Amino acid sequence: MHASVPKLTLDEKAALVSGASFWRTQAVPHAGVAAATLTDGPHGVRMQRASADHLGINDSEPATSFPTAAATGSTWDPALVEEMGRALGAEALALGVDVLLGPGINMKRSPLCGRNFEYFSEDPVLSGALGTAWVSGIQSKGVGASLKHFAANIRKPTECELTFRSTNVLSGRYTCPRSNRQSRSVSRHSHVLVQQGQRGSE
Repeated sequence: MHASVPKLTLDEKAALVSGASFWRTQAVPHAGVAAATLTDGPHGVRMQRASADHLGINDSEPATSFPTAAATGSTWDPALVEEMGRALGAEALALGVDVLLGPGINMKRSPLCGRNFEYFSEDPVLSGALGTAWVSGIQSKGVGASLKHFAANIRKPTECELTFRSTNVLSGRYTCPRSNRQSRSVSRHSHVLVQQGQRGSE
């Protein structure tokens, strides 16, 4: 447990997870907790200083647009992905970003998933290796990484089913893994990242 936690009231703890603004956390000065700036994303620092939105419609600060995880995953090259992570970390630092929301580490389970471009692979070993490299690169610059879209992140609590959409046009359903072997495969990359990547947050 972090040394600041016992100093926080229940309301202050709740404020930490609700945020002070769209991309900024709440500061708690008496406990030594500074506000942090977070922003997307895995393929380029999308820092919005004025009107913020989660879709990236409003203006952002100029930044490099890096290849998507679908492209970098095809390289099978952790050293290259780590180099990209270092570049992302340097840009994030220059823009005053404390935590970059990425990498996207979900498994590609269906071609209908509208976010497949954000994920490295359908293979958990490759995704774990590349995700670890990305995290190591960005955090080498002092910028935190926040893993995105854990396995079954859109799973409904009352049924074993996942629903996905692609720009509200294509939609479909598939059943989540039922065997222990499949479940281990889905979560293996997350385990690799947590053990080796020393990510800043989850």
